[in-house]
Amino acid sequence: MTVYRLMALSILIAVSGFAWFCNIDQSHPSAALIAVVSGVAAVIAVVMVYMLPTVVAFNRRHRHRQAIMILNLLSAWTAFGWIAALVWANMEQRE
Repeated sequence: MTVYRLMALSILIAVSGFAWFCNIDQSHPSAALIAVVSGVAAVIAVVMVYMLPTVVAFNRRHRHRQAIMILNLLSAWTAFGWIAALVWANMEQRE
């Protein structure tokens, strides 16, 4: 399974689980399980979207993939840092 498919799957599980959880009685036996599974899927989805520039750089075998990963880890929490890392990862510079 590719990283992109796993990202889409975890987003789908998180959204559908939260939608189901909001519409069900909280005393339902499987409500806690659905909440936990949806929460874990949401955390996975957020981490995967956060690390998307790094994944793109490594998949494209970018010459500066380690620098992109460091930029992504240190400054992607700002929108500017994440966009800059994603643009840099998509530039044509292969090994």
